[in-house]
Amino acid sequence: MAPRFVLLQRAASLGVVALGFAALAVAGELSGPALLAVVAALVVGSLPGRPRLPAGVWLGLQIAFLVWLAVGWGVLGRHVLTVFAELLIFVQLHRILTRRSARDDLYAAFIAFGQLLLSSVLTIDLAWFVIFLVFVLLLTWSLLLSRLGLTVEADHEEAAPGTEVPAERWRELDRLLRWRFFAAVGALNALLLLGTLLLFFILPRMQLSFLGGSLLPPVHVTGFDERVRLGEVGLVQLSDEPVLRVKATGPDGGPMPAAGLYWAGLALDRFDGDGWSVSDAIRVPLLKVGVKPQGPPSKRWTHKLEVTREPLDTKVLFVVPDAVGLYGDFRRLEAADTEGLYLPDASGRVEYTVFSETALPAPDLLRAEQGRPEPESLVRRYTQLPSDLDPVVATLGAAWTEGAATRVDAALLLVDRFRRDFGYTLDQPSAAYADPIVAFLTDVKEGHCEYFATGMALLLRSQGIPARIVNGFSGGEYNPVGDYWVVRQRDAHSWVEVHFPESGWVLFDPTPTATGGLAASARRTLLAQARAWADYGRVLWSDLLLDYGLESQWSGVRKGLAALSAAGDAWGGGADVSGVLAALQGREPEPAAGRSRSLVWLSAPVALGLLLLGLAVRPRRRTSVDALLRSWSRAARRLPSSEPPGPSGTALQWARWAALAAPERFDDAPSAVEAWYASRFGHTPANPAVERRLRALSRSARRWRPRRPRTG
Repeated sequence: MAPRFVLLQRAASLGVVALGFAALAVAGELSGPALLAVVAALVVGSLPGRPRLPAGVWLGLQIAFLVWLAVGWGVLGRHVLTVFAELLIFVQLHRILTRRSARDDLYAAFIAFGQLLLSSVLTIDLAWFVIFLVFVLLLTWSLLLSRLGLTVEADHEEAAPGTEVPAERWRELDRLLRWRFFAAVGALNALLLLGTLLLFFILPRMQLSFLGGSLLPPVHVTGFDERVRLGEVGLVQLSDEPVLRVKATGPDGGPMPAAGLYWAGLALDRFDGDGWSVSDAIRVPLLKVGVKPQGPPSKRWTHKLEVTREPLDTKVLFVVPDAVGLYGDFRRLEAADTEGLYLPDASGRVEYTVFSETALPAPDLLRAEQGRPEPESLVRRYTQLPSDLDPVVATLGAAWTEGAATRVDAALLLVDRFRRDFGYTLDQPSAAYADPIVAFLTDVKEGHCEYFATGMALLLRSQGIPARIVNGFSGGEYNPVGDYWVVRQRDAHSWVEVHFPESGWVLFDPTPTATGGLAASARRTLLAQARAWADYGRVLWSDLLLDYGLESQWSGVRKGLAALSAAGDAWGGGADVSGVLAALQGREPEPAAGRSRSLVWLSAPVALGLLLLGLAVRPRRRTSVDALLRSWSRAARRLPSSEPPGPSGTALQWARWAALAAPERFDDAPSAVEAWYASRFGHTPANPAVERRLRALSRSARRWRPRRPRTG
């Protein structure tokens, strides 16, 4: 059986190599054939007597691979990072299969580190961070063991060139593999991780680091542009990618249910038979953005919605239709003519706060608005119909709204019919017909939300009622771990808004209720809990690492000073930190009577930091020989006539002097120091008896009090 040291060293080296390949796999740069080649190479590389290819075969493979890379980059137009990833894969496979010594393991570790760095700019997946942590831990073991193995191989090569290291030499290293060795390396790993994290959070950083660069494509969503064809929103619903994460609270700060919320993108007003569009693409810049108050000062609200919008390839900002306040640190914010909002500079995650009044107008209130005047241009714009629209639409509109005295009753009748007589499906069977909407209303009677919203809007318009459709999201899943709602692409939705003279646009949803919504209860199965923890981990990964920058650091400093101020108010006494806190927050300091006094709390972390610094730079621990020399030098001051060796004297010279000065105490001191020299600087194994004798001599030297000779 192979020595334990050899087995541990090879396992650590192959583990580091495997983690490098795993990082590329997470980044999507490890194809199926490459994965099979990697697995085969790792298996073959772990065998002691593995076969080796001749050098000529390897040379031919290298030339062919370089030609293939050149064709892929120059002819096929493959990305340079993909080409570089494939180059690292080939080089690492070559290193595994041609490995001859521990030096090759060191080279393999450096190649794996390069693979890890390359994958860091190609993915922001949480799995990459897990691989990185395990890589750091295992890399310490691999480098340490490989370096020890390299030393043994170098010594043997010098003694017996051209021969393999015998197993007996490797078994001599098995004595290292004890609990103290593992504890020491484990402590070194912990210090490396803690030091890395400390530097990450302390050193000044730019927002959106290298991990979140422009090489990462945003999440692709369709159906939220100024021109949307029928069926595009249904395609979005086939994806499970998160779009929004929403934390809902009430005016008292407590959690609030987010049931029934709709997140509106763009309202579309013109239908041409194939899809919807915005007839007027004018965008109006909005001012006074970037403020985050506790709520609109003069409006009633029931929900405070703290939203995190994932990086998307659309510039549309999703807001609840009944919002009474919108606040966020936006560079620019523009409003469309149909009330949609745009973020022209949006490139990454966007955080904003929406204040909402969820109560809809009562039907009786809307009925009372019947017959009141409203702009003719608005009615004309939102009752537009294609000139070639099939007359059956108007016939169905009149039949299905028969008996409705007001437009709200007409809308409610249509909602009831769609939910009662129609079915929901994502297969889009109506798309196979020449006129998909007519087929949906008369024959198929199945479809997704776009067909329901389009059909209802056209039926209302055929009766002279202003209506439009809105594309956005409705639905989601509650995450009990992070206490927020996750809105995914599968929650993409379309609904209808009907205009009333005084209440404005009011939301109606004709899609059958079986499509779900935010009212759905949170799942409590084991799989759902695991998904909740995984999603919460992605949120922490984004907040603490990807989006951590200089702004986050300043925010942490402000929160820390605010906590110190609060502690000073509670305990009293101390220094004034309110001025520093006010300067960091960009406001004037408070009056002297209201300032916080917290010198004790401010000085505590400073004192702790100084203590840790002192422990880090404290003098090194003295050995037994150092203590012995110090005791002898003190005793020599009382014996000026004995001619001690002086400050430059060696330990052996001092031992011989002590043996002459006090033979009854230090007769064997020279032999003890010579034995220490042999174990310290030679090849003699360490002898615990020598160390014990040196400690005994040191104690005897400390108790030695030679007297000065008497005079006259």
